[in-house]
Order: sequence, then C-alpha cells, then structure tokens
Amino acid sequence: MGDTRFSTVYLTLKSVQDIYHELWEKLETRGELQRIENIAPDLLDFLVNFLEPFYNAQRELEGDKYPTINLVCLWVERLKNHCKPSPIDSPQQAFVRQRHAEFIRQKIKVDMLHKVAIFLWPKFSKLRMMSVAEISEVHVYARTLLLPLEDGAAASSSSSERVFSAAGRTIEQRRTALKPATVDAILFLHNSM
Repeated sequence: MGDTRFSTVYLTLKSVQDIYHELWEKLETRGELQRIENIAPDLLDFLVNFLEPFYNAQRELEGDKYPTINLVCLWVERLKNHCKPSPIDSPQQAFVRQRHAEFIRQKIKVDMLHKVAIFLWPKFSKLRMMSVAEISEVHVYARTLLLPLEDGAAASSSSSERVFSAAGRTIEQRRTALKPATVDAILFLHNSM
C-alpha cells in the first residue's frame, strides 16, 4: 500500500508538533518568530489528533503478516464516528471533519465479503455495529457461500486434502494458540477466495 497522503501529512504535522515549543524558543532568542507566526498551535494539535486514527487505520490494514479483511468494517465505522461534528469545533475544524466524512462516503466501499469476515470473527460475530437488515443480509450471503459445501461439492477427497493442507499451513508451530473458531474462520475465508 505504501505511504498515503494521510500518513505523509500526519507524520509531517506530528514532527512539527513534537518540536514546536523548542523551535519557538530558539526562534524567539534569535528574533525570528515571524518564521512560525502562521502556525497556530491549537490548530496543529487538532490536525494531529484528527489525522491519527486515519494513520493508525492505514498501518493496521496494510499488514501482510496477518489477515486484515475482518478489520475493514470496524475501521470504517470508527472513522465515520471520528468525523462526526463536535459542538466545540471551530468552523475550520468542522470543515475538516465534514470533508473527511465526505471522503469516507465517496471513496471507501465496504463489500459483503468484509461483512462476512467480521461475522466469522468470533469476537464480533453478533455484528452489533450493523442494523438488523444488514445482519440478515450478511447471514443470507454467508449461507449462499456455504451452499456448495452442503450440496456435496466439497466431499471429494481432493478438496478434503486441500482443506487439510490449508489447515496444516494455518496451524503451524508459531500459531498453535489459535482458537478453533479462528481457525474455522481463516479456513472458510481461504476456501471462499
């Protein structure tokens, strides 16, 4: 995935925030405060705090050593809530929240497979973050994914061997502490893709 605009802007603002007071003192002793007079510390703090969840989402979702499909719905909901207006926001802060909320609505698409992945995650299998209609839709879609298995399509010895082989790779020496429900979910997703 690489760096995105969010991470670049966040890291730049964070580095300025980290040295702002030290920089201010140094420039004050030199009589050069005009060099940072256009930087408002309160706005800088707001931007760093506002962009941090976007940065964290990118970092967690780009992991290549662990599955991330089950995290998409959670991060989208978290970011949507993060972008809701606050009564204490200044007009500039409200504008930033509104623009990012629009970005999430337009650019981030949650597919049914994302929802099924969170359904298969034992910790979130109740789907409390979804409406009753969405939960029903996820259950119906998951059943349609299981229909070929019920019809006996997976009963051949070659498909059984593939499942056992995938299970062997999933439960390797470093992953012996996986819970059975987690292994089931990983194998289900592996078989569905």
